[in-house]
Amino acid sequence: MHILIDSDDGAYRWRLVRRTAQGADLVARGARGYRDERACYHAAALLAEADGAAGLVVQGPDGHWRWQVTGPDGAPLAESPAVFRDAASCGRALAELRHEVCTLPVT
Repeated sequence: MHILIDSDDGAYRWRLVRRTAQGADLVARGARGYRDERACYHAAALLAEADGAAGLVVQGPDGHWRWQVTGPDGAPLAESPAVFRDAASCGRALAELRHEVCTLPVT
């Protein structure tokens, strides 16, 4: 998994991408902008440290499910770019991601 950081009008945003045999999958994205790249790396690393209660599985009006994680300050930290058919698969995807984030280097 790799952290990609984009800059737009002075705000930095992060995305987590997992390489696959077919290319790459976007598995998470930051829910807000940050002042610099270092803050993006720190925010992505907070996914591994987030309390279980910080992760929410929510159903949209279309019936699909997404996950969201709040940071220690209670503000949105990360969100699922993908949608899921049911709450259980959405929750499993978040748990797997949080486990995998533990191995990311913090720069």
